[in-house]
Amino acid sequence: MFPQQQSIRPATMPAPVGGINSLMSLAAMQPTDALYMKNIDPTAYGLKVRPGYSEWANGYSGDEVKTIIPYKGTAEDGSEDLLLACTSVGIYDITSSTDSPSAVVTWVTSSSDAGWCSFDIFTNDAGARVLLVCDLANGLQQYLESTTTWSVPTVTGPSGAAGDLVQIAIWKKRVWYVESGTNNAWYSDVGTFAGALTKFNFGSKFRAGGFLSALYGWTLDSGVGPDDYLVATSSAGDVVVYAGTNPSSSATFGQVGVWFVGQFPIGRRQGSQFGGDLLLLSSYGVISCKDLLQGKNPFTEEGSFSYKINRLLNAVMARTISSNGWEIKLHPDIAKIIICTPKESNQPYTQFTYDINLKSWGVWTGIPMTTSETYDNEVWAGAELRVSKVTGSLDNVTLAASDPQPVYWSFLTAYNELEEPQINKVVEFIRPRFYAEGEPTYNVKAYYDYDLSEQTQASGGSASAGGVWDTGAWDSAIWGGGKDKFQELKGASGMGRTVALAMSGASTVETYLVDMGLMWRSGGML
Repeated sequence: MFPQQQSIRPATMPAPVGGINSLMSLAAMQPTDALYMKNIDPTAYGLKVRPGYSEWANGYSGDEVKTIIPYKGTAEDGSEDLLLACTSVGIYDITSSTDSPSAVVTWVTSSSDAGWCSFDIFTNDAGARVLLVCDLANGLQQYLESTTTWSVPTVTGPSGAAGDLVQIAIWKKRVWYVESGTNNAWYSDVGTFAGALTKFNFGSKFRAGGFLSALYGWTLDSGVGPDDYLVATSSAGDVVVYAGTNPSSSATFGQVGVWFVGQFPIGRRQGSQFGGDLLLLSSYGVISCKDLLQGKNPFTEEGSFSYKINRLLNAVMARTISSNGWEIKLHPDIAKIIICTPKESNQPYTQFTYDINLKSWGVWTGIPMTTSETYDNEVWAGAELRVSKVTGSLDNVTLAASDPQPVYWSFLTAYNELEEPQINKVVEFIRPRFYAEGEPTYNVKAYYDYDLSEQTQASGGSASAGGVWDTGAWDSAIWGGGKDKFQELKGASGMGRTVALAMSGASTVETYLVDMGLMWRSGGML
């Protein structure tokens, strides 16, 4: 009798749109999870290579761009809009793209803390619209739209006056300021932002100690209303929530609760409004204030917004919690939350990204970004001595138009037994299916039995984009909206009981990955 012939069998692995999963057992992950994912984002139709970045402004003085301030004025034609960048030297106007920006404010104190700012826009009872900026080293500044002038507001109360105010929050028509290195907050009268301020000390509420780190107005109904809360955080990790109206009276202002959520990173950018929620970034990950109010444990999967990436996030924070550059920011126009991290020596710039629609986490690397903002429906990145727009399909598109780079991406899928537990598998062929403006450049490899090493980076970049009507060469250019399907068959090797696919690529055009087909055969029992 002749031995039975082994047959080739097909299988399909979906694009891992569930994003990174750094905590679940390797043997229990869903097929839509990934063990790592860089520069390729989960989307509704598969994975999409992240956008590139194009330089908008450079030529500043100082150490680096630490804050970007978008200001939307009251003029319908946008003539009063501003885009500003802050460095250790001052505040620069970069509303127009330039390599020689002009300083509109020069700091009195130029230090490593200078340029790390918080800001907000306030309209007082007289109708005056003002941009308020608090700098860690220089205190409070104001920009008055009606006169287009900058000045230091006159405030009384803090011993150092406006120079001691390092963070700002607007709540119930009052402006609240954090005083540097204390547990004191100072609040204005209703409808004003300067003049005589009243002190409110949070120290007795901070059970873990530390100083008052930041204040946030939290709107539970996604708008300004009677259920708005005031949230205070301590540097040691306490979160105190207040409700009410008049903070001078215990009859109208009271504490809702106190929670410990882990130490906060240095700086004043650990909070972001998210619809009817407030997200806080601590050493334990991203914490939902709504979950805290509902009694969920922030250290469990149920109560941790960032549970699937906490191991990765915690590792970076353990190394850099005392370095400026941590920031969490909602970008509604791209339906993402971006967590910026401090730049580490000999490491690329790194951001953690969260897709709001899919509730999936990914990682961006290579974009010079330690702060981000949304302005004119686009994401802007600040780092080094430049500000860039996160746009297009190429990295490092400079004002000098020199040396643009592909976007390099990679990922490793979850491991899969292909419905045959404890049976060895041999993958013969892999067929990734792309939808792109040009033929992708990539490497793909079958990994076996929980290998976690990173795939060799592909070189080069995608082929040129598809043809444009009346411009592309007939019978050679790609038609049909500028995108086409690409599904080249690739050989594979190796053997193991569980299979994952590792891919890396270099893209210069818009690129989607839909799924990956496999042809495999059994390799016998273990």
